[in-house]
Amino acid sequence: AVMVFLFSSVSCAESGETAACKEGTCGKADRVDLIVCSGGCREYYPQIRYFIRDYEARFPTLKIAEDPANLTPALKFYDAEGEVMERLEVGGMLVSEILEELSFKGVFPAAA
Repeated sequence: AVMVFLFSSVSCAESGETAACKEGTCGKADRVDLIVCSGGCREYYPQIRYFIRDYEARFPTLKIAEDPANLTPALKFYDAEGEVMERLEVGGMLVSEILEELSFKGVFPAAA
């Protein structure tokens, strides 16, 4: 089953950002950035703080990118060529939903 989140940003197919998007779905991501604000605005996103604290170190292809101008946390997925595949706003998501999105894009934690 496919879950659709109404609070998500534009899908890769709608944005037309790269050729990696085929038939309304994106391919597997080579790497991903979690874009967050720097400073106190993280207080408004407890699930993002929990994800960073409990899961960020487990994902070797995930990088935290602090952007003072970015007020809404987002995942930015990249293909093997470094092209942006999709940007997904995650400020309203639970940690479990963020993990599901990463898995759907082929971003998995490192083997223990």
